[in-house]
Amino acid sequence: MIDKESMHDWMLIEISLNWEAASVSVVFENQMSLVRTVTATEVVELYVPRKNEWGPSRCVNAIAFDSRPSQQYHSLSIEMQSGDVIRLVAKDINIPTD
Repeated sequence: MIDKESMHDWMLIEISLNWEAASVSVVFENQMSLVRTVTATEVVELYVPRKNEWGPSRCVNAIAFDSRPSQQYHSLSIEMQSGDVIRLVAKDINIPTD
């Protein structure tokens, strides 16, 4: 399981939603300049604010992943260093571990 600090300072590159397939890809560059992608299928919610309340930044501050076996859907919240929180709810969410 990934902890909330493991994606700290990853840079957000792109968020892509395939409406028909109900899938989302969130592409990052990690601290070693490697591209890593979070993928989600059977997506029911995607919230992407960009208010920059703490100032502009494309870096991740922390994440929260809720994946309880009793739940039908899982959620991922990505807090950006801008203060914005991206939220994704889907049947399956695959998060890279490095």
